Amino acid sequence: MKKIGSGKPFGHSALKRLAIGDLVQWSSLETDEDKKWFEKKSQGVLIDILVEEYGGREIYFGEVIPVKNQITCRVFLYLLERVTI
Repeated sequence: MKKIGSGKPFGHSALKRLAIGDLVQWSSLETDEDKKWFEKKSQGVLIDILVEEYGGREIYFGEVIPVKNQITCRVFLYLLERVTI
């Protein structure tokens, strides 16, 4: 099988702009009660950066504690943006 890319985990470039402890935001698509799509923005604190393998390729994820519900979630690292106050 032909190897794609540089051999670095997917999302590697996001490491340059994020650090553990950063306040971050990300968008997700959700549907309302009428089955219409809308964009939902969430914010939280980045507590860890993980590498997981999917389909034979390593991918970076950020483990985040959302501000609103305090239950940790994993978000593809490239989707996270640092929030400046």
